[in-house]
Amino acid sequence: MDKWGPDDVIDDLILCLSEALTNALTHAVHGATLAVRVSRTETFLRIEVTDCDRRPPVLAIPVEVVLVGKQLPERLLEEHGRGLFLIDAMSTRWGIEPRCPGKVFWFERDIARSL
Repeated sequence: MDKWGPDDVIDDLILCLSEALTNALTHAVHGATLAVRVSRTETFLRIEVTDCDRRPPVLAIPVEVVLVGKQLPERLLEEHGRGLFLIDAMSTRWGIEPRCPGKVFWFERDIARSL
């Protein structure tokens, strides 16, 4: 464990950051600036990715995930878009805040009970 939190939490957040950055790079305007901000409080770690694309990421459910008794919209079963599914599973909460131009995509992981 280091000053940011337990290794397993850090590993999860690095994977989430990789997914968020890949999404931003894939959809950002060519030559646009991306920014990453990492912050920590006593209870959680927060990572923010800022880009110039106003479109929010889309949560897609991998075809391999079986949800018994549920019919999913076809758009949720696409080949791409699994990054947000991983972020949703590995973070405590996430969201999108509009910015001019673009947006901030953020996710957090509670760490108080992991320390």
